Amino acid sequence: SVSTPFRMAALAEGDPPPVHSWRCTLNGVDTDIVLVGYSNRTLVIVSQTGKMGTIMHVDSPPELGGGAAVETQTLLGHRSDDALDVYARRVYESVCAKAGVPLVLSLALMAYTPANLKALVAELRRATGS
Repeated sequence: SVSTPFRMAALAEGDPPPVHSWRCTLNGVDTDIVLVGYSNRTLVIVSQTGKMGTIMHVDSPPELGGGAAVETQTLLGHRSDDALDVYARRVYESVCAKAGVPLVLSLALMAYTPANLKALVAELRRATGS
């Protein structure tokens, strides 16, 4: 369980990024979540399998409207699953959109369902205080 909300913070040169990790249950499945707030992006790892899963980059670059449009790119893993793009966009909106930093997301879930997405977003909002 996260004791204090995760916040993006300005890092001084050489400071380690803030890291929050915890285990929770999403729809009956044990889930490990890690948030790392680097100065230029946020890393979110969500795993129900003990593996990294598919790794994605998510951003809202200025040339796409800087918030109006979100761009996802699969870096490693499954490239043909539209559900992963939906998850990536929602996690980005929950964790990174306000800070205006890109997201690197690692997802390894047992099932990519609307119910699991809703539970994940609620858990991330609870953890980040948003």
